[in-house]
Amino acid sequence: MRIPSLFRIIILCLSLCIGGTFGFTCSAQVGAVISKHKPIRTKYPKKKVSNPTYDTKSLALKITCGKTSEAAKAEAIFLWLATHISYDNELRLNKSLQQKIYTSEENVMYHALQRKKALCGGYAFLYKQLCAEVGIKASVIHGTTQKYKATPSKNTPDHTWNGVYLNGKWHLLDITWAVSHGSLKNPQRFWYLTSPSDFMKTHFPKDMRWSLL
Repeated sequence: MRIPSLFRIIILCLSLCIGGTFGFTCSAQVGAVISKHKPIRTKYPKKKVSNPTYDTKSLALKITCGKTSEAAKAEAIFLWLATHISYDNELRLNKSLQQKIYTSEENVMYHALQRKKALCGGYAFLYKQLCAEVGIKASVIHGTTQKYKATPSKNTPDHTWNGVYLNGKWHLLDITWAVSHGSLKNPQRFWYLTSPSDFMKTHFPKDMRWSLL
């Protein structure tokens, strides 16, 4: 007849306690017996994630909820970014922060959403990504800008904006200028689907095919 395991454990404890070693030996031996039936699980510390993920798919679906056409979805994304992400003057002036954030497009987008602030790259990368999440083709355009003049003053790109493909053709937009020329609550709508001739008065793409003229 086999002695039940619990009873065997009790007998083992009593026999070990006689030697005056109950405090340590008994508990250790009981643990060894129990471990045969229930393995001890070691808890390891969670790995630190240097750049947590963000769900642009869910955000895009939330922004475009109820919109049925691509044009309506593209405009909704433009308006959401222009009214929820403010212009990041701190990042513009802080070189060390720029080096930390501008390591990849993904990192720029992550910090823009976390900080709720962005520079032109953050706006442009997010617009392209959010459009892609709902099946709309968009592009990031790099170039130079100069107010009220017909020619750029330098060749090095200093600004980033977007093109979006709607109704069979490309259109131009600049979320950064919509915010900076208006306000976070009231962005300047002129910079959404702006006519190429008006856009080229101040924006000069590095790839001149994006002039759309």
